[in-house]
Amino acid sequence: MIIIPDATEVKEKMNSNTKETYEREIKEIVRRIENAMEERKTEVSLGDMYINDEIRNKFKEKGYSFDKGIHPVTGFRTLEIINLSLSGSN
Repeated sequence: MIIIPDATEVKEKMNSNTKETYEREIKEIVRRIENAMEERKTEVSLGDMYINDEIRNKFKEKGYSFDKGIHPVTGFRTLEIINLSLSGSN
């Protein structure tokens, strides 16, 4: 017999996982910003991370400016970065 899980339980589990993932991603971005500040860099590379609109908006609300950086292999402006030199000027 196949047991179909209750949709409410599935949704609660998904929301819990999403919240934990967002917290991890936000902590990683904050860590990268702090490292960039210590190293006096003007850009924070987020190229290896997928940042969804909800997380991006949280940082934009705090005055951070997102931009595209140049991919080191392809040369195209495809890597997402936080441009610290433009941040805080909104």
